[in-house]
Amino acid sequence: MHHLKLSIAFALLILLSACTPTPHDVVQSTQEAEIYPDYKDVTIPVNIAPMNFVAET
Repeated sequence: MHHLKLSIAFALLILLSACTPTPHDVVQSTQEAEIYPDYKDVTIPVNIAPMNFVAET
């Protein structure tokens, strides 16, 4: 019975945390985002670790 309650609590936690609100003030732009460091024209191999960058607004 303890495992059932724990499983239900875990499932509810997952379901409730997945319901994040969607932003309403989104504007589409044709301008490319400026990122640092500049990886725009770089081909990244598929077996490399994810690249770290900062998106500047």
